[in-house]
Amino acid sequence: MTAERLGMEFSKVWTHLKYSTSNLRPPDRVKAPVTAYHPLGL
Repeated sequence: MTAERLGMEFSKVWTHLKYSTSNLRPPDRVKAPVTAYHPLGL
């Protein structure tokens, strides 16, 4: 796994965790990837 790929995966997980631990609704531009794809099944 390349560093770039790893960074992308981490970013997705981190975004998911941020929104999961808050009551804020994610912006529309990130809502789809955050809710549709979790590389670690989170």
